[in-house]
Amino acid sequence: MTRLVEIRSYRLRSGAWPELRRLFHEGALPLLEAAGMDVVAFGRSPDDPDAAFLIRAFDDLTDRSRREDELYGSAAWRNGPREPILACLDTWTDTVLTLDAATVDGIRLVGIDRGG
Repeated sequence: MTRLVEIRSYRLRSGAWPELRRLFHEGALPLLEAAGMDVVAFGRSPDDPDAAFLIRAFDDLTDRSRREDELYGSAAWRNGPREPILACLDTWTDTVLTLDAATVDGIRLVGIDRGG
């Protein structure tokens, strides 16, 4: 079985990581999960304090589009964490690729940064 994997790379405003991490856990992650998104990993780049990543897996491009439309079109997102999260970011880039399920599970070992 293959999964469509999206790697979202963030360039953060200087020093924004602690706030982004808080907003992710308190606002974004519950909404991502409610939209049925498979959050594979989230964290800060080990070589750059102002870079972060979010890795999500989907069934295919249609699934990705449907789930993103559901989340990003919702009042909960628009009236919730959207603006504060965007204030932490300079830019972001998405890379999408297809990987086998075992590779996705291996990436899952990176985990979701819980603080520290």
